[in-house]
Amino acid sequence: MRTGGVWLAVLVLALAGAPARGADIRATSGEWRPVEIFVEPFGSGGFAEIVAADLNRSGDFRATMREKSSFGRTGEKDYAAVRARGGEYLLSGRVTERGEGGGVVTFRLADAVTNEKLGAYNLNFSADARRLAAHSVGNWIVEKVAKKAGVFHTKAAYILRRGDGVNELKIADYDGHNAQVVLTTQNRLISPAWSPDGNALLYVSFERRKPVVYWQSLLTGQRRVVANFKGSNSAPAMSPDGRTVAAALTVHGGVQQVYLLTENARRRLRESGGIDTEPDFSPDGGRLLLTSDEAGTPQIYEFDLEESKARRLTYGAPYAASARYSGDGAAMTYIVRDGAGQHIALMDLASGASALLTGAGSADSPSFSANDAMVMFVDENRANRLHTVSVNGKIRGNSDIAERGTVIDPVWGPLSSDWF
Repeated sequence: MRTGGVWLAVLVLALAGAPARGADIRATSGEWRPVEIFVEPFGSGGFAEIVAADLNRSGDFRATMREKSSFGRTGEKDYAAVRARGGEYLLSGRVTERGEGGGVVTFRLADAVTNEKLGAYNLNFSADARRLAAHSVGNWIVEKVAKKAGVFHTKAAYILRRGDGVNELKIADYDGHNAQVVLTTQNRLISPAWSPDGNALLYVSFERRKPVVYWQSLLTGQRRVVANFKGSNSAPAMSPDGRTVAAALTVHGGVQQVYLLTENARRRLRESGGIDTEPDFSPDGGRLLLTSDEAGTPQIYEFDLEESKARRLTYGAPYAASARYSGDGAAMTYIVRDGAGQHIALMDLASGASALLTGAGSADSPSFSANDAMVMFVDENRANRLHTVSVNGKIRGNSDIAERGTVIDPVWGPLSSDWF
């Protein structure tokens, strides 16, 4: 696990950067520099291009495509050519097609600086898992070189508001491919949230003519009502153990407050002097982030469940909201609104140091990747796509697939689940 000190280094890098190779690229101060990797064509299926796109989005790498393949005969001449162009690693591979659209991809990674071969592997894939196989190659490189979990196989959940007024709850690969519709309705949908095991979603539907929180299994399609109390029920989040749902309810005098819901109980989190909403559990389940306007404008607070005490985290900006914890609980991503627009920001929770990850624009709904290396969000200026930014703020990307409608409330899923 990273410490708060390393998160502070990341925040410094968002404004400056750090030289190093591999795992050290975010842990030191100085000028930021990505790991330079050259990727050769694999000969079929666009594998190499998918791997390069994954690595380029990560913020840790800069992938450059070579025109020709040296697979099976790579030697010092190839390493020297890579080094001459500033490269540090060389990825080569080959796809062998087999019947019914499947095949096997063989790939090799070498350190062009030391001439060391770092690994060679074969990966079988079926016709419907070609992209997953390419993502798996990218994941292996991230794990081998950057020393962190690869997330290129993970999913995002989001709401699509189509031009014909229909709303869809959808799940897609993080890069927009392989989208699946979980629910289609004429009614408004908002605020999807993953279960910790990645096998279910919480979301808010207006099908009962008011906001109601639902849970839906991705394994069976079964759905049930989680919160349908008097007034509004919104902004759900599930605890890490899956036993508690936090949601914003208006059951007391119409004032929206955060409640903790279990199978047999409902507990008001606190009595604030304003509107509380957008809860998010810390990875250890002991704290919650929430947005409250008790100080006059929306700001972010952290509530300690054991001490039953809240502390304000954001100051300075007239509007801060939609906070989400990093996977280790040491940082949060959130939105900040000022005279230049609405931005994605990152804060180290131990020190309070913060940095903007996006420039002037209309960014919204941030959430971390499972390895905390990237943040997913939406941009109202290009509202038909998923967007990502690296946590050093240096690399912005967007999904390959454009939706026919407006994407809202994306949330990045966990590393694994049983349904995909």
